Amino acid sequence: MESANNWLISGFSHLGKSHEVDEIENQDSFAYLSRGDATVLIVSDGAGSASAAQKGSQTLVSTLLKTCQDSPAYLFENAVSRLPLLSSVIETGVERARHRLTREPGLLGSLFGKKASGSLHDFSATLVMVVSNGLESAIFHIGDGYAGASWFDDDEALIHQYLSLPQNGQFDNETYFFTDDDWRLHFRVTVVDAPVNFLFAMSDGADPFMIAQDRVTLDERVNSQLYKLMAGPEAPQLDQIFTKAKVHSVSHDDSTLLVARL
Repeated sequence: MESANNWLISGFSHLGKSHEVDEIENQDSFAYLSRGDATVLIVSDGAGSASAAQKGSQTLVSTLLKTCQDSPAYLFENAVSRLPLLSSVIETGVERARHRLTREPGLLGSLFGKKASGSLHDFSATLVMVVSNGLESAIFHIGDGYAGASWFDDDEALIHQYLSLPQNGQFDNETYFFTDDDWRLHFRVTVVDAPVNFLFAMSDGADPFMIAQDRVTLDERVNSQLYKLMAGPEAPQLDQIFTKAKVHSVSHDDSTLLVARL
C-alpha cells in the first residue's frame, strides 16, 4: 500500500488463466501518480487479437504517465474547471503513444537492424483513466473496462457511485482502441462534480469480482469490504486480497485493478 497526498493506493495485474495455459504474456499495463493534490490512475488492456498488444498497452501507459508528469499540476487539481485543457493533455498523450508505435527507426536504428513498427492495429489496447482530488474528478475512457469514483460513509456503506461503463461495438466481444483511426470518436469523458473518497480503474478481466450482476453498478459487498480493508498504511496490498488463485476462479482473462481511498 502506498500513500500519496492522503490517498492510499494499491493495484495488481494478474496473468489470465487462459493466457497462462497458452503461455501468452500479460497484455495489461497500469500506472499511477500524484499531481499536486490529485491522484491519477491509468489502466490499459491490450487486445487479445493483436500481435503486439502488450507493447501497445505499455507504450500507452508510459507515454501518458510522462505526459502527465510534464504537465502543470493545477490541471489535475482542478479536473472539472480545467476540463478542456486537461482533456487536451490526455489526447496529446494518446497521440504521442500512437506516434511512438509507428515512427521510423532512423539512420542509427537502421544501422543496428531495427525495423519500422507494423500497423497500429498490431498494438490495439483500451484506456481507462481517473483524475481526482476528492472534491472533483474526471474519468477518461476508450473501449471496455470500468473506471469511476464513489463515496463511502463512516460505516463503510456505499452511498454514491459514479461509473464510466464499457463501450462495446456491434458484438459483446468487440470494443474500441486507442489505435483505431477514429479513436477520438470513442474518447469519452465523465465528470464527477461531487466529493468522493474511493477511486477505481480496471481492465475487463476484473469485472466479475468488482461489478454487480446488473453490469452497471459496483458489487456493494465486495467494494465496501475492500474500502474497509484499505484503511491505514498497514493495510494489505491488493494482490494479497485478490490473489491470482482467487481471480482465476472467476475470470480467465488478464485482470488488472487499481484503487485509491482517502
